[in-house]
Amino acid sequence: MAELGLFEDERVELLDGIVFRMPPLRIDHWSRHGQVVKYLIETLGSFAQVQGQISLPLGDQNEPEPDIAVLADLPYSERKRVPDPAEIYAMIEISNTSITRDTRTKRLLYARFEIADYLVVDLQQDVLIHFSEPRDGDYAKTRTMNHNQGFVLAALPEIALRSDGFLHKS
Repeated sequence: MAELGLFEDERVELLDGIVFRMPPLRIDHWSRHGQVVKYLIETLGSFAQVQGQISLPLGDQNEPEPDIAVLADLPYSERKRVPDPAEIYAMIEISNTSITRDTRTKRLLYARFEIADYLVVDLQQDVLIHFSEPRDGDYAKTRTMNHNQGFVLAALPEIALRSDGFLHKS
């Protein structure tokens, strides 16, 4: 439908066969997005690709548009293919008005496709929610972090990440 121009000038994503309209990006969203992308590029360096605002097909009924994706560092355009789920190290959402969809619908979708790590930056509560260890269609672990907490991504266990890179700068 998108290729036919039915959603021209609209932000939408396909989740479990349903097209969802996405709200316009507000200053709090795009500002935090820039902060997180900068932090991830500085921290992950040459270990992974950090991509923002991309569309990643997952099966025939899903084409989510995560705010940020951390991918294996491979030449996808040269290979003319999108990453396999195993090459998606993490999906990240910057969430304000879409917190329910991000922590329920997208969480279950990403777990079903065994995306190892899913992070939600909750702008309203100023916390980082880390879902990890996909198992049986959901994540086995959920951790909510405030400032000054560390964690790792399953695909990059040698790189320590800090919650501060994702949260409001004091």
